[in-house]
Amino acid sequence: MATIKIHIPDYELNIIKDFARANNSNLSEIIRRTMIERIEDE
Repeated sequence: MATIKIHIPDYELNIIKDFARANNSNLSEIIRRTMIERIEDE
């Protein structure tokens, strides 16, 4: 599996982490799922 490095402000990271926790998921899964959904919507 590949690794991708991104730079985001701390406050945005906290929003994403909170969202992941609220959905019983983890940061990687939330980002991966969101990106795939965005691509499929195009």
